[in-house]
Amino acid sequence: MTTHIVIAGASGLIGRALSRAIVARGDRVTALVRRPAQAPGEAPWEPARGTLDIRHLEGADAVVVLNGASVGRMPWTKAYRQELIGSRIAPVSTVATALARMGSDAPTLVSGSAVGYYGSAPGAVLTEAAVAGDTFLARLCVDWEAAAREAESVTRVALLRTAPVIHRAGVLRPMIRLTSSASADRWARAPRSGRGFPSRTRSAPFSTSSTPTFPGPSTSAAPSRRPRTRPAAPSPGNCIAHTGCAPPSGAQPRTG
Repeated sequence: MTTHIVIAGASGLIGRALSRAIVARGDRVTALVRRPAQAPGEAPWEPARGTLDIRHLEGADAVVVLNGASVGRMPWTKAYRQELIGSRIAPVSTVATALARMGSDAPTLVSGSAVGYYGSAPGAVLTEAAVAGDTFLARLCVDWEAAAREAESVTRVALLRTAPVIHRAGVLRPMIRLTSSASADRWARAPRSGRGFPSRTRSAPFSTSSTPTFPGPSTSAAPSRRPRTRPAAPSPGNCIAHTGCAPPSGAQPRTG
């Protein structure tokens, strides 16, 4: 007997991998999509408006909700923070409300969350019983999980506190430009600060001519350098067995 899983967020990085794995083992997947259905394995819904026909959930063994804007996108402006919140809370609230209408026939709810729930706790051993942190992501995860728990009165709720996925299509994406060969070459050639990081001051373009170029209004002449001076030779009277000094006239050199 096959298992039927409904997935919200099936087009995301984790959702795509999960859908492929479920189908590969011979089970059935229905993807909730925010447009008219175009294939037998799709069902429309409108999470922004809280609309989901419970007929799409009937007979399912579980509903997996993985929606959420990427935390790998930078910067987190005030507007984008609102998107991070709304793209998570609205979908799971819509599903929880639909499950509540189904009563005892509601399938299990598996809701996405994140390890950001714990905030910043360096060196701490964290379990599911650990308290939430006080960072932006921690507060978001608390609200995210609370929205999912609204379905606990009618069905089992499982929360997935996943870590960021290091993948070219995930949080690694904004780092790819930095780690490209051209960027890496510029990083290696950039002037360094005292801590070994590139200096904030822009350097002058590299020149192949024998006369170096420097930033500023004029680059026609190289800057002057202080003449090097040799240190004065030690005074003969201060020499102690120093072979480079001659003793003063009439004096015996000291050898001990």
